[in-house]
Amino acid sequence: MAEASEPRGFVLASSGEGFAPIAFHAGQYLREVHPDALIDFYTDEEGLDLGPFDRIVKLERSWHRPKFEALRRTRFERAIYIDTDVITLADLSDVFDVLDRFDIAGAHADRRGNAFNSRGWRSSVPPAFPQMNSGVMGVKKSPEILKLWQDTEAALAEPDQKKDQIPLRELLYESDLRIATLPVEYNLVSQRQIDAMKVGYAAAPRVLHLHRLHKHLRRDMPQETDLSALLGHGRLARIAKLLEADVTLEGRNVADLSRWRQGWRARLADLTVR
Repeated sequence: MAEASEPRGFVLASSGEGFAPIAFHAGQYLREVHPDALIDFYTDEEGLDLGPFDRIVKLERSWHRPKFEALRRTRFERAIYIDTDVITLADLSDVFDVLDRFDIAGAHADRRGNAFNSRGWRSSVPPAFPQMNSGVMGVKKSPEILKLWQDTEAALAEPDQKKDQIPLRELLYESDLRIATLPVEYNLVSQRQIDAMKVGYAAAPRVLHLHRLHKHLRRDMPQETDLSALLGHGRLARIAKLLEADVTLEGRNVADLSRWRQGWRARLADLTVR
């Protein structure tokens, strides 16, 4: 008997030893902003408590891009996928609303001008159609979207094809899917962009996509003790002002930035991962 679907929910995925704690960290911030949302976590690790998640689902296989299996198998008719190195700052439910008219929604990838990120997979794509950053995506379930995930997984099974955004870009370009481009605040990767954001001009970041959160997996790299040290107090203060001034967030949940001064390792210890 097929599992009943749910209209909306969030999806996270990780594969490999050591990644689950970071997923729990991302899930906790997401839960604080979306206390009533359904949040599923796909992983190959076993024996995990639920923590901030509603369900923990066992992956069919362990590999470097589990997000596409998670999206292929999700129970949600409309899903927002977020990477494990994402911190949610503000309500993202409007991305679900965008999916009323579009099949997939995502922000453009950074670093579009370098040779690696602009290269093709099987054929060339115009530079005016850049990569979508697959770290935050809204998707509406359909046969066409299912085929997109299947084709992306097949491309990633090819030798030396480790970066999903390269084939995903081409598959989206060749498809008839309705694509919504999210503004940078829905997947803010470069911390320097925070410095340029001015109250009254820039919308507040909804999401911070911080690749440095994965450095704990490398023994030769210093391990950050808290998020204020990672970002700096000046950037935290600017984010707080932007969140307060953004009229599009009135009546919607935003993160409690005062809690950021607690070390994220201490926060993880509170989650009872094992």
